[in-house]
Amino acid sequence: MSSNPINITYLLGIPPDDLTEIKSDIASLRAKLLSRLADLNTAQIRALLKYGSASTDFSGKTHAYADANAAMRPPFIDMDVYTQIVNDYLTLTDLMRDIAAISKQGSDTLKLLGSQKYALDLACYRGFQAAADMNVPGADLIVSDLAPRFAGQGKQVKATARKAAAAAKSEKPDTEA
Repeated sequence: MSSNPINITYLLGIPPDDLTEIKSDIASLRAKLLSRLADLNTAQIRALLKYGSASTDFSGKTHAYADANAAMRPPFIDMDVYTQIVNDYLTLTDLMRDIAAISKQGSDTLKLLGSQKYALDLACYRGFQAAADMNVPGADLIVSDLAPRFAGQGKQVKATARKAAAAAKSEKPDTEA
């Protein structure tokens, strides 16, 4: 039974071979997709017509009518280009949905790992402070190196560490049944 007051709930643990493959896949994605994507500045974005979910039905019907009614379609509309833009939009929508899901979960995982890491950092810092209080050789150098992170916070550091440890302890599932 561990006496660790910090509740570690998640470890990413990507095996080295998988990490190499993932990095290769990302490089491939960058090479094949990034060069095809627009990189607009704020002024360019503001100048664009706004297309969103409310326009989807209108857009689909308009394209179908334009395709079926060449005589009524404005003569400057190239139906092949129009169809390519529609298909490109649908393709990129699907790709971005997948990328957004990966990005969201990646962001959530970074927050979780960062929180766990910071809880461990604070626990170690408190241990270094305790060691410095007991005059353990070298501990005061470690504390003085780490202390600038908390400059201007006064006693808040100790309270923050205690709160983090208490919160982590209260998050532990009750294993007694």
